[in-house]
Amino acid sequence: MRTPYPHGGVIHEIFRNLARVRPEAVALVEDDRQITYRELDRASDVLARRLQDSGVSPRDLVPVMMPRSAGFVAVLLALLKCGAAYAALDGRWPREQLAAVVRQLRPPLIVSGGAAGWGPPSWQPGPLEEAIGGSGLPYPVEVDGGDPATVFFTSGTTGRPKGVITPHRATARLAGDPMLALGGPGTAMPQAAPVPWDGYSLELWGMLLTGGTSVVVAAPYLMPQELRTLVAGRGVDRVWLTASLFNLFVEEDVGAFGGLRQVVTGGERLSPHHVRAFMAAHPGVRLINGYGPVESTVFTTAHLVRPQDCRLPEGVPIGRAVLGTEVFVLDGERLCGPGETGEICVGGDGLAVEYLGDPQLTTERFPAWGGRRVYRSGDLGHVDADGLLHFAGRGDRQVKLRGHRIELAAIEAVATAQPEVSRCLAVVEAARLHLFFVASDLSAEELGVSLRESLPAYAAPEVIHRVDAFPMTANGKIDKAALLAVAAPARRQAAGAPADALTLAVAAAFAEVIGVPELPHDVSLFELGGNSLDAGRICVRLRRRLDRPVPISRLMTHPTVNGLAAWLKTTRPSPPPPRTAAGDTVALRGMQAAFCTMRAFFPDDLSPLCLMRWEICGPLDLNALEAALGDLVARHEALRAAYRLEPEPVARVPDPVPTPLLRFTRMADADAALAQPLAIEKGEVIRAAVARNGDAWSLGLAVHHVAVDGFSEHLLAADLSTAYAARLRGHAPAFERPAPTLAEVAAEWREQDEHTGLEPQRAFWRARLAGLPPLRYPEVGEQSLAHTHHLPADVLEAWEDQARQAGTTRFVVLMAAFAQALAQVTGQARFGLGTPVSKRGTETATRAVGCLIDTVCVPVRSGPWPHLLAAVTDALANQDVPFMEVVRLAPRARTGRNPLYQAMFTVHDDPAPELGLPGCVTRLDRPPGARAVAELVCEVWPRPGGGALIEIGHQAERVSAGLAGRIGAAYLDLLRERA
Repeated sequence: MRTPYPHGGVIHEIFRNLARVRPEAVALVEDDRQITYRELDRASDVLARRLQDSGVSPRDLVPVMMPRSAGFVAVLLALLKCGAAYAALDGRWPREQLAAVVRQLRPPLIVSGGAAGWGPPSWQPGPLEEAIGGSGLPYPVEVDGGDPATVFFTSGTTGRPKGVITPHRATARLAGDPMLALGGPGTAMPQAAPVPWDGYSLELWGMLLTGGTSVVVAAPYLMPQELRTLVAGRGVDRVWLTASLFNLFVEEDVGAFGGLRQVVTGGERLSPHHVRAFMAAHPGVRLINGYGPVESTVFTTAHLVRPQDCRLPEGVPIGRAVLGTEVFVLDGERLCGPGETGEICVGGDGLAVEYLGDPQLTTERFPAWGGRRVYRSGDLGHVDADGLLHFAGRGDRQVKLRGHRIELAAIEAVATAQPEVSRCLAVVEAARLHLFFVASDLSAEELGVSLRESLPAYAAPEVIHRVDAFPMTANGKIDKAALLAVAAPARRQAAGAPADALTLAVAAAFAEVIGVPELPHDVSLFELGGNSLDAGRICVRLRRRLDRPVPISRLMTHPTVNGLAAWLKTTRPSPPPPRTAAGDTVALRGMQAAFCTMRAFFPDDLSPLCLMRWEICGPLDLNALEAALGDLVARHEALRAAYRLEPEPVARVPDPVPTPLLRFTRMADADAALAQPLAIEKGEVIRAAVARNGDAWSLGLAVHHVAVDGFSEHLLAADLSTAYAARLRGHAPAFERPAPTLAEVAAEWREQDEHTGLEPQRAFWRARLAGLPPLRYPEVGEQSLAHTHHLPADVLEAWEDQARQAGTTRFVVLMAAFAQALAQVTGQARFGLGTPVSKRGTETATRAVGCLIDTVCVPVRSGPWPHLLAAVTDALANQDVPFMEVVRLAPRARTGRNPLYQAMFTVHDDPAPELGLPGCVTRLDRPPGARAVAELVCEVWPRPGGGALIEIGHQAERVSAGLAGRIGAAYLDLLRERA
């Protein structure tokens, strides 16, 4: 089947015709600038000629590493005019991953905002204005609608990007589909999706191939407030959101859809609850549900959602085939009839050309059927009597549970390999994996032991039920609902009277954060797959909704819905205490106070320096960067306050002063300038330096720990990015909301303490710290052992599964394992182990740059593994007593060492500080700290692609390099052996 498209379905030819017909229509909006169709067509012609002169030929696959921008779009058009296909890559991917992808593409060059410094030659497009005013047309190239146009990347089960090459007409068909109605003259849609993804193609070409306007979004993600701004200020009238993002908008700000004419969503099964809420708020806005794997280029089917769709037992339909597409529901090779479930298979013009570098997979997934080439999706569905397609799950029964893809059939195969097992069925319900089985003489406990020996930890069923027989439905299928009724006692849900309003509010917060619509009220958050960051998000939401503090320590102590609700019932909402007046002086707390005190007594100590460094490729404007740095410091009081002992630690907030950007010609000189003490008592809290690093730039920041913590870093980077983009355009930044003041954050911190019963926690510390000895280090000769170790992804995943099985967090099990390794190497059974804890349990705190952490000392007593886990968990559950007060509760003789602990452990799982500078590609390249913050420090840095980096730091005057190396090696060995 071939459906004719304008200009043969060639993307750039369709665009060129629109540029001739409507040359002055606005094609792109970027910030305050508008680029017409004529200008974009002209610029892409000029860039195409230059690319051809640089060696780009027809059918080349060319990687492009640039942020979303008008210049980026011009490059994509230029490559298509050369007859090449573009592969938009994310410069934030790990360098090894990028290098592997580029090797597969085999390109003549890499298009980037700056020098890539590796692989093929780097080609830079230069300013868009120069291209618009340039001369020269591309050499004429014949391009067919079936020729490759794009290479999309999708993460497979291995986590490595999988390339899918699609032709021109696959994208062109979507622009002409009447159901999608993506664009047309007078329409505007934001381009906000990640550029390697096919969803970005929908946003961009859906506008530029129909005469509409594509609005560039600089932020990494589109959020409700940004959508409101785009509708009001840029004329945006339609938007594409994944189902998850659509749900978030409905939950957090359903009014943000006001002013739109159409919302397109998909990618996952739609939630009828969220659809109903959207339609009630915006009955006049078209809502389109789209379905399609990337192998069929964005969308295979589409459906205009109707109110009655929310009442269908099979959920909202995924609709009918889009233009130029055929959909078949097959049972093997047989075409299924109406209502009969089978595998969804796709034919037509949307099909990919091939998988990049994988001809065998291409042959397997794109076989011939009925004389045509089809894609076998592995998804199940059925067509109803009206011809609408309904999604029914994965054909291979593959599920994603807590970050892992699990084949339910594989679990059943392992279980039925037991001679006693005659039948079994694996079912996921309420984020838990159940296995039901029928056996002659085998208990659930015995089968569980066998499965844990044969399956990865994450795939081992959490609950195993032995049943006498499988209940059946009237049509002869297993009745899963009846089986799950058997599991009700194991789910330990509250029985009896319906839950009260407070319990329902807590349950709603749990469900929203961990992404489970309905969950058991008596199962730990961590057993359901949550982590410590999820705990913080739950506390923030509950604090906002209940108008009272919910400390993270209480959630750690009561990690179930019922448990936390019961604790909340023992507290009474009270009016917030009077806010500290916005004045000069704010009392410091937690580690803020500790770092201020350290500066007074140890002015040359470099351990409180937090260092960040980015490699920047592209045309960096140093004057705009210096101005943006001043905007950043002016915005956040913590970055310009003077921190002093008067005699207690306080911060005095002066008026903003200019913050210089130190400029160097050598990177070593910049690093040396950053590694100098900061005079925080004079308001010198942050220092910035920039230097040339070959063809790129290196930007470094040194910030005193008194003013930032790990969570602050991504806020700092985001605000610096926003300010730079504004200064580059010649005006001051307009931040979405004012930053919280030091006084506001301190008031909320104090308010939270007033809602927490501290006396029982004080009693805990008096008992646990009594007689706690200092850590003694054995003599170890200097050895050439590494202090940095790579923890493989499968090992880290195994420990995450252990945490879930123990009903705790990844952090708790990793810290307990380090305590065990430390005990083994030192031969000491009892000691203190310090760790930082976040104090960001309020919505205000989540927006504040500041040092909102305190320290907890875990009293370690070597013994059985459950005891170690309990020691860490109990300490974290009593974290509300300030560390300096804990020190006073357990007085020690002065020895010149930390009075409670000498070693520290932390997991850095805060959001990464990503710097987005227009026209540039940036990469975080964090330098090592100038000095360890404790005698011995273990830091675990989870990596974006899986696994983690383990770094062991030490103070040389206390701990030898050989001992630090031995401890790190022992920790890594323990993690591997017990994974």
